[in-house]
Amino acid sequence: MSTGTKNRVLAFFLTCGYVGYLPGAPGTYASLLCCLFLFALPPLSYGAHLLILLILLGGAVLSIDRTGWGESDPGFVVIDEFAGM
Repeated sequence: MSTGTKNRVLAFFLTCGYVGYLPGAPGTYASLLCCLFLFALPPLSYGAHLLILLILLGGAVLSIDRTGWGESDPGFVVIDEFAGM
């Protein structure tokens, strides 16, 4: 996978499908997106929810260092709001 493709995949993941680039309140939009996902998912056990949370947070922590964006908490990175829901 080329570097450009990797960066696009990381940006897609960290911005929740580019929701982080929407003007206004991108964190709020990511939270709303998560609510839609949670509503659409079938009921899951607490263990499954914990596993999903760990995958999201682990992926976010490992991915943010690979982007080279250089900011400590860029406003367009909204995976943390998504995972927090």
